[in-house]
Amino acid sequence: MSVSDTIGLKITAYEELRAEAEVLKAQLDEMNKRRDAMEAEVISAILDAQEETGVEALRINHAGRNYSVTVKTYYSIPKANRDAAFEEMRNLGMGDLIQEKVDDRTLTKELEAAREESGGELPEEYEGLAEMLTQYPKTTLRRVKA
Repeated sequence: MSVSDTIGLKITAYEELRAEAEVLKAQLDEMNKRRDAMEAEVISAILDAQEETGVEALRINHAGRNYSVTVKTYYSIPKANRDAAFEEMRNLGMGDLIQEKVDDRTLTKELEAAREESGGELPEEYEGLAEMLTQYPKTTLRRVKA
């Protein structure tokens, strides 16, 4: 077998693996969509049950795990406010959070800590930054071992 034939076999095997990877990626994408849709159904069912029962934080034990719904508000910086918000963050000593993108969870954690330290409200010096941020709720299904 020539070198060209040997390399050709490797290329064929490589292309087959690439094609298989594409199929698996498409299957994973579809599975993730189905999982997200089912998560939304479970969240909806738990929220409906909470409303029907009057229980504020219903926890469902199923197959050795506890499931509950949490709603947490995250902060993010709209692109239009990015430069000014980064400057405000630097002024507030939060410059170490700044990368090419500020992670919403990290920013949220920092702002929650500042809010806790000042008795539940953001300190006055944070007002300029707060005006540049948007808030959005994120509802997730919490899954932990029972």
